[in-house]
Amino acid sequence: MEIQNVTIEDAEELLEIYAPYVKNTAITFEYDVPSVEEFRQRIVNISDRYPYIKAVDNGQIVGYAYAGYCMPCTGKQVS
Repeated sequence: MEIQNVTIEDAEELLEIYAPYVKNTAITFEYDVPSVEEFRQRIVNISDRYPYIKAVDNGQIVGYAYAGYCMPCTGKQVS
């Protein structure tokens, strides 16, 4: 297994991993699966400033992860 940087060419394969979580779970905050083009744009926006990596096993993407800015919210404030 290798860890590599994600490219926009990976969008379709990453979306295949992500889509079932949107459709079948409450893990994401999305109601609809994004289009491939929208997912490509997310890759561009995120990887411009933060790490966006994929796990590749025998030539197939088997997982991915990325970092991003954490938006402040009242639930995270400490009293």
